[in-house]
Amino acid sequence: MRRYVLLAVAAATLGLLIPAAAPASAASEPTATQFVSLTGYDGPPDQGGVPITPETVTTTPIAQLPQGTTVYTDGTAGPSAQTVSALTTGPQPVASAAYGPGLSQSDCQNDAAAYRDAGHVIDHFNYCLAGYFRVTVLQCTIVNGVPTNCRVTGTADFRLSSVGRGHNASRFASFTDVLDQWRITGNAGSTSMTLNIRCTTTLGSACDASAPTGHTRTISQWAASNSAYSRFDSPTTGASGTHLISRYQFRTVLSVAGGDSVSFGTNNFRCDSATYIKNTAAGSGCVFPNVTSVFTLNVNSGATQEALHIYQAQYYPETTTPADPNKSIPGSVESGRPLTRTTSATLIDANRDKAGDTCTAYYPAYSTSSNLDCDEYPYASTHQGASKAGTNYSARPINDSDNRSGGGQLSAFYSFNRMLDTEDRFYVAITG
Repeated sequence: MRRYVLLAVAAATLGLLIPAAAPASAASEPTATQFVSLTGYDGPPDQGGVPITPETVTTTPIAQLPQGTTVYTDGTAGPSAQTVSALTTGPQPVASAAYGPGLSQSDCQNDAAAYRDAGHVIDHFNYCLAGYFRVTVLQCTIVNGVPTNCRVTGTADFRLSSVGRGHNASRFASFTDVLDQWRITGNAGSTSMTLNIRCTTTLGSACDASAPTGHTRTISQWAASNSAYSRFDSPTTGASGTHLISRYQFRTVLSVAGGDSVSFGTNNFRCDSATYIKNTAAGSGCVFPNVTSVFTLNVNSGATQEALHIYQAQYYPETTTPADPNKSIPGSVESGRPLTRTTSATLIDANRDKAGDTCTAYYPAYSTSSNLDCDEYPYASTHQGASKAGTNYSARPINDSDNRSGGGQLSAFYSFNRMLDTEDRFYVAITG
């Protein structure tokens, strides 16, 4: 069983530190002393636990059409029944399209991945950490500095859950901690315990605690008032570069009176005022970056033809143009090859130009139509776009209204999910 152990020592009656061991020639009188230990578990202490390696990519494979099924791509009469059925009956991806905090404390407590060492970054705005702990109070006799005849005088079992939230429109991250499922015996209730969220700057401006980040109560008080709120602000003064980026490492620390601390849940948040995001409705903000996001595009969201074109490119690339039976196109959850955003106008134009040449070469009607756009995947606004992809992309004409609707949804995802150029990875998932 994986566990963290700290030992806190306090004199039972005199409030004194335990003296160093005396030389053998100068034996000391026996002293009654209380030891308090705090142990963290990744499951209830009486049920055992299994060590889990932290993992921050939180995506789920989506449904795929049966092999040999024709992909409906024209879109003029809506998607085919087969396509919609395949997209809506299989497992669905974890989306990053809510653009704000939405995780409840109960959601966090029921998330198995939250019990990992680093917690669980669910998306850019939601972080979850959970664990089980036991405080044990021992009464011992100290003889020549060595504890003997120890007996347990009290215990306290509890669960801790911590929900972290990123934010748009303001540069701060916040954490709500709840300590529940208390089982207290003996004299453990009088033991003082401190919960602390610690934040360290790794790049840029100071991590300013605008709400208390250290909370000290007796165990009985924690059981009666079991929540604590912490907030960290990121000033622009001192932030790095043109886009005023600051990076922080945070961790949760539990300690009992007079002893060391258990530290766990180490992870990161990032704040920015990138001009290409700040100048949208998203403004400045902070996110948890250690996750691969998922942009979901629904076939019924006004971009039917674009959605089905992407679906075809992801799962049936050999049927797309430019023709290449061995082509492999990234960006689906199942591919394991995410996309990254580019804000370079030069690269975006190069991607569009190459895709446009493909549309012209393979679809003669494209050049003469007034209501068709050349749709490309991977998107022109990614580093994986057509100009650098060889033949590993797809381009085809679609209705201009579909193309613009899909582009608008992607732009909103970029801004409100705070996707930085090059740094933030994402998948594209088509849903029904």
